[in-house]
Amino acid sequence: MKNSMQKNNKYLALTIGPIYRTINSSQRTRMTWGASFLFSFLIRELTKLLKTGMLLDKVPHPGCKIAGTILIPYAEGIENDQCIAGEGKYPDRILIHSEEGDFEKVQKAIEVLIGFLAGKIADHLNVGKEVVQIEKDLTDYLQFYFIEKEVGEKENALLSLYGDLDVLELRSNYLAYDSKNYLFRYLFYLSIRRKDKEYSLLAKEAFPDKKNKRFRSLIEISTAGFSAIKKEKYDELIYDCFIRPAEKDDLNFLSSFRKDPFNDDDEWQDIFISKLKKIPEFSDRYKKTHQYFAVIYADGDNIGQTLGKIGNDDEKLKVFSKKLLDFDSEVVTTINNYGGAPVYIGGEDIFAFVPLASIEDDTHVTIFNLTNSIDDAFGRYFTQEYADSLGVIRPTLSFGIAIAYFRNPLSETMEMAHDLLGKAKKVDGKNAIELILEEHSGQQFRMSVQKGKENSYNAICTLIKSLTATVFSTEKEDEQEKIFINSITHKLKDPLFKALLLSVADDHLRLDEFFNNSFNEPIHKGEMKPYIDQVKALVKTIFSDYCDDETRIDNLYSTLRLIDFMHKNPKDE
Repeated sequence: MKNSMQKNNKYLALTIGPIYRTINSSQRTRMTWGASFLFSFLIRELTKLLKTGMLLDKVPHPGCKIAGTILIPYAEGIENDQCIAGEGKYPDRILIHSEEGDFEKVQKAIEVLIGFLAGKIADHLNVGKEVVQIEKDLTDYLQFYFIEKEVGEKENALLSLYGDLDVLELRSNYLAYDSKNYLFRYLFYLSIRRKDKEYSLLAKEAFPDKKNKRFRSLIEISTAGFSAIKKEKYDELIYDCFIRPAEKDDLNFLSSFRKDPFNDDDEWQDIFISKLKKIPEFSDRYKKTHQYFAVIYADGDNIGQTLGKIGNDDEKLKVFSKKLLDFDSEVVTTINNYGGAPVYIGGEDIFAFVPLASIEDDTHVTIFNLTNSIDDAFGRYFTQEYADSLGVIRPTLSFGIAIAYFRNPLSETMEMAHDLLGKAKKVDGKNAIELILEEHSGQQFRMSVQKGKENSYNAICTLIKSLTATVFSTEKEDEQEKIFINSITHKLKDPLFKALLLSVADDHLRLDEFFNNSFNEPIHKGEMKPYIDQVKALVKTIFSDYCDDETRIDNLYSTLRLIDFMHKNPKDE
């Protein structure tokens, strides 16, 4: 007979998929968001079902309620959870300190959850008679892997079971993508409704407080700052170009569903741009940068070490999970206030579409203000004191940012940003930003910034904000500033200029002489002098913080090139 006082070391871990394959198969921005939100929603509802025995429809399923303790995600109050701005915020894994019989209850809960989703898909697509087939398709497509085992006293349950899940995922067999799959049709029509019907379940859950429950297109995201200039005009334009056309009547809805499930709606983005440029309050402010958006991926640094120290202490693990959930909620608000669109904000992972520049609280802000705000929030939850209490290096965030023309294939931009995040994570000390801007012409420039090098990082952020302050302004731009930034950006392409600059990089007196000799016209000592001094100060901080010549030039060139880019008009493309 088992000793009742013996410590229970049994844990159960679960993962869901195929997340990245579903996202990458999506043919529209809203489908990309919908795929990400779907999996977060499924984890939330599965957690809720295991904890309370009920889904959001409140129908009791007593055979699904487990006796164990859910450690990840943080489950306290989950039955009252609400989204803010369409964000998925639940990770793709569940960790349970399990009890006898929980394994079978998890299996039953998955079956109940899939049946529930199948019914909602059938209802929204008005194909109720095919609900059995939809449930079969979902069972075949969605991949729930879970494992339960006893762990040793000195074994870390989370790291051990998550490692086992990684192995199981590698063995998975993916079904071929089929555009006729009901799930993909549902994702396409997620925010499109027939006039006599409500929005889809996922749209209602994602945007509970919004009248129009939809994920914005890329051109809406890239122009979000205009909403702060004349909100009623901007909202009216959005409604005319994107919301009204999506309100299908029964005939058109079913016709497009049956015959042309992925009907092209790109033409409305062209109409939107054309109309926006004709609105007096917007026309003089419209810049090239408003046709570009950024994909941001971020991930926590030193998280594995932190979890290793927490070990199998359930209470410490709950504290850690709560910190992440609170951080995620704050980040959603931060991105939303900036004008961006959070796609997935779960754990320490961030995935969002954002504009290059925006207006927040009547103040011009850039993408670097956004990353700084996210960093500040992370630092408030994962303090040096918290790290010291565990004896670990303080967790930080690394970012991969890809900036592209709004018509660039979204999957390519996402892949670029994801690859950049991988490079940022390999930087010595991590806590880095890897950024690439790819212009419509195909030209690229990149930055590799270590945020821990505070002098140069702060100088880069300050200069970008200072010299792009007129992006949303109707004030006449300072032509001398534009001319000088454009001039020195071109000079940095000259091998001789670069070689001479690098030769004096570590001697500030010689660097001053170099600038005086390179910019010695009368105008350089007058109207352009403030800009020359600012750039010279930037050179000194970058060259002091970085030893590698290629990184020095890349970061200097890219900072100036980004400033130059944000001043250009669309006709300069």
